[in-house]
Amino acid sequence: MVEYFSHDYKARHDKKMVKLFMSHGLESIGLFWCLVEMLYEEGGILPKDEYDRIAFELRTQSDLVKDVVEGYELFSHDTTNFWSDSALKRLKKRAEISEKASRNARKRWDSSESNATALPPQSEGNAIKVKETKVKESIKLHSENFQFFGEIVEQFEKRFYNEKTWLNCYDKLTRIDKYSEGNILFIVKHFRQEGNWWRDSGNFQTLLKLRKKNKEGVKYIEMFDSILMKHKPNEKDRFDNSKFKVQSY
Repeated sequence: MVEYFSHDYKARHDKKMVKLFMSHGLESIGLFWCLVEMLYEEGGILPKDEYDRIAFELRTQSDLVKDVVEGYELFSHDTTNFWSDSALKRLKKRAEISEKASRNARKRWDSSESNATALPPQSEGNAIKVKETKVKESIKLHSENFQFFGEIVEQFEKRFYNEKTWLNCYDKLTRIDKYSEGNILFIVKHFRQEGNWWRDSGNFQTLLKLRKKNKEGVKYIEMFDSILMKHKPNEKDRFDNSKFKVQSY
C-alpha cells in the first residue's frame, strides 16, 4: 500500500514558509518537504546528529538542513531531536484508524468462525489454512501478541510513541535481528534508567533508535548489547522469555 500524508495546498503562503523562501530560495522549500517525508518514515522524530546524513542523502548542505529545522519555527526541536507536532498528531490518528480496522477485522474473523466449521469436509482444510495465514500476518504487528511490548513503551515519553512504527520496529528486532523480548526489555530498562547518560542526554528517546546505526555502521541494539555483555554478562544471561522477571541492576 502506498503511504502518504495530507498536504495543505496553501502551505507556501504561510509566513514562516515565505521567510524561508526569502532566505534560501526554492531549494529550501523542497528541503522542507523532504524533511517532512523523512519524519513520517521514521515515526515523526529524527535526531539532530543526522543532519550530515540527511544533507548527503538530499545532496545539500548540512548548515541549510540545520537552519530549515531550527531557524523558522517550522519544526519543534530540543537539544538532540527534531519533530513535527502536526506529523505526530496525524501519525497517531492513522494508528488509531489502523487499530480500529484491526479490531473490526478480528470481529469478522470471530463471526465467520462458525461458518467455517459448517463447510463440507473437502473445504474445511483450506478454510482453516487461509484463516491461520491471515491470523499469523495480523499478530506480527499487534501488541497483545508481544509479552513485554507494553512495559517497554512505558520506559519512554509518551509524546514520542507511535504504535504502528514502534510495533513494526519491535517486530523486526525480534523476527529479523533475533533478539528475545526479554533481552530487548533488559537493554531498554538499563539505558533508559535515570542517571544513564543515554537517557539523560536525550540520545535514546524512542524504541526506533535500536535499529538505527551509529557512525561505524553498527545498530544501536548491537552496541548496547555489547556494552552489557562486557559489564553485566552474568546478569544478562538470566533473561529468558519463558520465565522472565525483571531483576535489579
